[in-house]
Amino acid sequence: MKESNNYIVIKISLIVATLFFGIAFVAWTLVPNSQIIRLHKAYQKAIDTYDYTVVTKDASLFTPYTHVQPMLRYVFLAFMVSTFNTGEREIAPKLIPFTLDKIKESLLTTTPYINSYIYISYTYDTLAINESDPAKKQEYLADAEHYYREALNLFPSYQKLIESYGLNLYNQNKHQEAIDLYKKALAVDPHAPKIQYFLGQFLVYENDKYMPEYMPRALEHLEAALSSNFNQDVNLTRAAYKKMFTYFYKKKDSSHLVVILKRLALLDPSQQDKYLDIVKYITESGKVPEIELNW
Repeated sequence: MKESNNYIVIKISLIVATLFFGIAFVAWTLVPNSQIIRLHKAYQKAIDTYDYTVVTKDASLFTPYTHVQPMLRYVFLAFMVSTFNTGEREIAPKLIPFTLDKIKESLLTTTPYINSYIYISYTYDTLAINESDPAKKQEYLADAEHYYREALNLFPSYQKLIESYGLNLYNQNKHQEAIDLYKKALAVDPHAPKIQYFLGQFLVYENDKYMPEYMPRALEHLEAALSSNFNQDVNLTRAAYKKMFTYFYKKKDSSHLVVILKRLALLDPSQQDKYLDIVKYITESGKVPEIELNW
């Protein structure tokens, strides 16, 4: 009889365990998968029908709060910002604030998700770029900065975060803060090409405001970035090198001019022969000739 009772207890325990793991499996897989599908359809329907309430009035899209919710909310904010950037100005501006609030909720309820912080900040930066009202633009930039700071407290060495935060500071005219942030980052990782590039760009345009030695440092950082096959903005890079050329030409600084002219030859193939002829002259004579460049 005692053995029979033990058998019943064991059997009940197995049944309970089976039910538990079955429910857990559903909660871990089927429910999240259903949320992914339903949320995607809802956002797409909102875009197609120009009815943002399809998303905002259906609370079941965000409940129960499963393990996929932080990722889902980040993905759909990215989706809305991408839609906004492609020119959709009817629904995206209404759904972006709503989705931002949903991501902020997830930051309070789960282990911090780095991409959520980054995309909240990036979203505010994007809204700032597209905002014509100066006061509102500044408000968006300040909101972005707040979340960059929050993220850096949690992930202080995350390079992508530092890159974006520096640009945000620079766009707020906090130029020296941006420069100091990048210098600090390079002290930890001197081989970060984007940070080298942006720091070089900042120093080129800050040279007149701060210290004359910024221009040689700017060239050093830009060359470091470009030598690593950095995917640059060619027009932006060319403009910086032309500004550096003007600076060093006035000083008759042949060594820096040679570096700049070689780079300009790569950046502007149509003028390549002219640039390289000047390099040859400087190298062979040790003198800087009179130069007229049609820029």
